[in-house]
Amino acid sequence: RRKIDIFGRRVYEILKDTNVIKSRGDKHEDVYSRMWWSKFSQLSEVILIFTILNLVGMFALQLFLLGEEANEFGEILTMSWMESFYWAVQTTTTIGYGDVTTPDSFRWFLLPYLALSTYFVG
Repeated sequence: RRKIDIFGRRVYEILKDTNVIKSRGDKHEDVYSRMWWSKFSQLSEVILIFTILNLVGMFALQLFLLGEEANEFGEILTMSWMESFYWAVQTTTTIGYGDVTTPDSFRWFLLPYLALSTYFVG
């Protein structure tokens, strides 16, 4: 907290010296609060994108499982919503343990989904 206050004061002094801000109307607290809201909005944006990516992956996997046909042994691949969420978080963060099996038809969704996930993580 102390380092942030010192940094905020220094940024304020530099902006005041370069006449970017005027000293009569703007106060240190105003610049500090704008910096705080900027950081808060960036963090909120990251959390929102992460949540949306995971929800899209989870619902897409469940939709693909609805049309899944039985394999040669007569088994149908099923997953609970929690397993779908686990798969989505694993894939979005590019961990990919490989312990969750997905349908073969799902690979066409995975191409853009993995590209977006990798862009998000990077």
